[in-house]
Order: sequence, then C-alpha cells, then structure tokens
Amino acid sequence: MSGNEKITQELCKESEMKDGEMREFLIEGSSILLVKSNGTFSAVGNKCSHYGAPLSKGFLAGDRVRCPWHGACFNVKTGDIEEYPGLDSLPCFKVTVENGSVHIATNKKTLENAKRVKAMCRHTASNRSTVAIIGAGPAALVCAETLRQEGYSGKIVMVTRESHLPYDRTKLSKAMNAKAEDLYLRPKEFYSQHDIEVWTEKEAVSVNTDEARVKFRDGSFLQYSQLLIATGSRPRELRCPGSTLRNVFYLRSPEDATAVSKEATGKNVVIMGSSFIDSTKANINIAKLLQATSGKIIYSMGTNSRDDVVGMEVAAFLSDKANSVSVIGKSSVPFQAVLGDQIGTLAMKLLQEHGVNFYMRTEARELHGENGQVKDVQLRNGTVLPADVVLGGIGVVPVTNFLKGSRIAVDSRGAIYVDQFMRTSVPDVFAAGDVVSFPLSMMEGHRANIGHWQMAHSHGRIAALNMLNKHIPVNSVPFFWTSLLGKSIRYAGFGEGHTEIIMKGALEEMKFLAFYLKDDIVIAVSSMNFDPIVSQVAEAILSGRKITKTEVMDNYIELISS
Repeated sequence: MSGNEKITQELCKESEMKDGEMREFLIEGSSILLVKSNGTFSAVGNKCSHYGAPLSKGFLAGDRVRCPWHGACFNVKTGDIEEYPGLDSLPCFKVTVENGSVHIATNKKTLENAKRVKAMCRHTASNRSTVAIIGAGPAALVCAETLRQEGYSGKIVMVTRESHLPYDRTKLSKAMNAKAEDLYLRPKEFYSQHDIEVWTEKEAVSVNTDEARVKFRDGSFLQYSQLLIATGSRPRELRCPGSTLRNVFYLRSPEDATAVSKEATGKNVVIMGSSFIDSTKANINIAKLLQATSGKIIYSMGTNSRDDVVGMEVAAFLSDKANSVSVIGKSSVPFQAVLGDQIGTLAMKLLQEHGVNFYMRTEARELHGENGQVKDVQLRNGTVLPADVVLGGIGVVPVTNFLKGSRIAVDSRGAIYVDQFMRTSVPDVFAAGDVVSFPLSMMEGHRANIGHWQMAHSHGRIAALNMLNKHIPVNSVPFFWTSLLGKSIRYAGFGEGHTEIIMKGALEEMKFLAFYLKDDIVIAVSSMNFDPIVSQVAEAILSGRKITKTEVMDNYIELISS
C-alpha cells in the first residue's frame, strides 16, 4: 500500500458512544482517539506528542484532551497542541457519520506520523525586522516556532552560550552516554528549513535597550527589533570550606554529564543538594547519570522541594547499582515542604526497602581534600562520609548577571519582572522561563518564579504571541512529576502556603491522592496510581473553578467531572 492510498474504516455505531466520551481504536496498527463532544465526532492521534502517553486515558474538557502523565493538552477538533510540555501537534482525521455508523478516512502516511509539525512561514527579504532570543531552552524554541507558525516573516536569531542546538534536558539523565545530537529537540535541518538562525558558543555580556542591541563576549553585537530573554538558571555554587577542591562538579550540560560519569565510576560520590527544575531541567538527574557507579553515593538535600525530587531520584536509581546509597537532608522526611509528611515518609520507606540509608536533619559542614582533591565530606552532626567526587546541586539562580546596568527590572534574586504578557519593564523586551518572576493567574496574579519544563514552554508561546500584539495573557497551571523505582508521582497547582492536606486512597498500597488546601480551597493536588485525577484538577483550576474542602471530603473522585 502506498503512503497516500486512502483508508476508510468503520469505527463504531453512533449510538455506542455517549457525549463527552473518548475511545481508542487501532487502524493499521496505529492508535486513534475518537471523541464525541457536543454531539459531534472527531478523531486525532492517541499518543501524546511529548512522551507518547495514551490520551484515551487522559481527561476531556470540552474540545480539548489533557495528557494523563504530564499535562499536555490538545484540541480534539484540530489536533493542535494547546498546553505543554512537547512541541508537536497531533494528526487529525476526517470523520463522517453514515447510516448511524462512524467512519474515519485517512491514508497510511498520516496514520504512521504520530506527531504533526504545524505549518510555518519563512523569512522574507521585505521584512527587515529581527527578533533576537537569548537562550536555547524550551521557552526560546517555542517562542521561535510560534512566531513562524503565526506568520512572522522577519529574521529570528536564537543565541546560546552552549555548543549545542536546543536539546531535551529531561533526557540527559536517561541517556548519559548518548550523543548530544540524539537529544536535540529538533534536527539541524529544521532550523534552516524554517529560517531560524541558531548562534552557538555566543555568550551575552550586556544588553543596551536604548540602542536595541546585545553585546557578546567575543565583542560582536546583535541589533534587534524585539528581544526575548530566556537564559534559564545556573547551579548555585557551594560555599562551605573545601568547595574549590578538584572533583567538585556542577551539572548542567552534556559535557558536565560526561565528566561526572567518567570521574564517578567505581568511586564514592557525595551529592550536595540537586535542584529539581521540574524533575528535569538544568541540573541533571544525577541518579541515572551515574548508572555505572559502584561506590557509595551520598545525597545531601537542599532546602526546597525541587532539590528533594532529584535527590530521591538519584537514590532510587542507584539503589541497585551502588554499594550503598545515603540520603542527607535538612528536613525530617523528603518532600516535606511541598508534598507533606505522609508522602515524604512513604517515599523514604520505599527507598529504604531498596537499601537506601537516610541521614535527616543535617547538612555538610566542610569538604576535606588530599593533594588538592576532595576525599570526604564532614556533616554538621559529626559524621564523615568518604567522597572521591562531590556534586553540587544546592539550588539555582536566574542567569541575568549580564543585565547589570540595563533598564530591565529584576528582583532581589535576579529574576526578571514580567507582566502577564511576558513583557519586561522595557518596551519590545520580553522574558520567559526559569529566568522570570511572573503573575500566576491561579494565585490571582501574585508573582512566582517557577522552574518547570512545562511552564517554560508556555511562557515561550505567550511571549511570541504578544510580540505579534495578540494581547494574550499567560494562563497555565503548574504541572510537574517524578518517578521513584517505577512509581510515578504527579503534581499540579501551586501549593505554597497550604495549611491543610487531605489524603485519600491507601498509602501502604502506593495509591493515593493528596489535596493541598488554603482557606478551605484546593490549590494543588498530587497523586500516585490515580491517573488522570491530577489532570482533572489542573483543568478545574485553569477554568477558575474553586474546589472546596467539603467537595473533597464528600466525593473526591467525581467532584471534578460535575
């Protein structure tokens, strides 16, 4: 059969599906999602374009389906992606109803393409404007792609200090020995095809907003019409004595991962904190990077939840590979600040059953060395841990030092102030991703700095739309996830300042729901083995619906669907 040969198939009887129902069908080995919404049938690909989750197991809200794993959303009428993570849309199929039967019409080529790249324009010589993008993470890439999808025909220049094209940092931890090119979000030819210039190994050192130009370390300049700053964050440096010894590493790039893997194999490794940037971003998931390590692994948790997540992933991954795994943290249990005592205790017990040791309520006091190289870590409680390699991951700070002296306003941490349209304090200058302090819609506009992979995607799209004067505000619900020894925890919302946690399910069976409340209103939810509840809550929060404590107590499963 040729790729363009027509395929027509009956899927079901019209009366067999209720309104608001989704079903999966297999056609020529490809998974299709059939949806009945407001009496109308539509069909799109069933695999999420992010990591291939079955959308039939997700949550349908009107004309869009939300992925059960990581919260990406797709329009079931068009297949277009409407919420992230992920870059691509879904294939869309023609559906007809004849004599009470639902039929689909397509061809083999369309069926086999589980992802669809939206149509994009190219640069035209008549458009002499330039959008400059500093950074090459998801916010930067989504911004560039959205501009082309929306018809921007000017010049687009993306600039990064790294030597790589934009890559999926979430996969660094899963494919340590993979070539960086295998992790690229788009192949090299994609950028030339759509006239998106990518300048690598170019570090911005200043921005002159009066003259609308960026200066780079090599002395060159880039003139812009509009600017997006999406430089992300960098690891916070260790401050304790001995932190400048050899074999003290910080992890961010593929090169860092390679160096850590080489030096850590068969050695004693101490991990001092590890920023969880969406369980994915920036600092690498060290657990999986050190898959060949056979020595002792000690993880020292930082002070926030993002530190906890990666550290626990480190311990989980190494539990059957290292001679011993020890976790050191300031809190009583992991995840305490965000997920609560009960879930933290459950996670700790899960890892303890796999041989992981925990040293809680302590931290590193000093690194000792020999011949200039680290040899052990002394904790504040007096314990001394042998260490041939130390990995620093005690949090991150926004990369905005190059803005010093500019008119672009930043907060005390260096995060760039933006409004709901991702505009900075200077006209025609936008910012997105980890680097910004932005008004979070679900918190009535209170500012937040959120380092989630998903949120960075969303910021990039909103910045692009408002560069084109679309006047569309950011309205995305934070969504993150982690996996420990095959058990996935999903989280949606913004639970900072929660005053109560209502637990449902059975913790001992690794199946639970946790609702985080403030003033008797749900502001976040986490779950294990309760998909797609977290996606349901994300949709409810997005719609502005207030889920009350009474609803949670009375009917915690069906309350979102009503």
